Amino acid sequence: DVYALGAMLYELLAGRAPYAQPGASSHQWLLSLLAGPPTPLARVAPKAPPELIAIAEQALSRDASQRYADL
Repeated sequence: DVYALGAMLYELLAGRAPYAQPGASSHQWLLSLLAGPPTPLARVAPKAPPELIAIAEQALSRDASQRYADL
């Protein structure tokens, strides 16, 4: 699915999963997932190409209608 591909791209660019927090428990991870979107990729991976950042962030949109269409 598009969201999963966005999460994989985020992890490839940032070196960590979108909602991963160093040293966080699984409970803390879940709370961050529910709280809102992940840390902006441009902040986590400032040297990443802007085009790939835009693709990953659109694919990770919390609103499914804002993501790329599934085929």
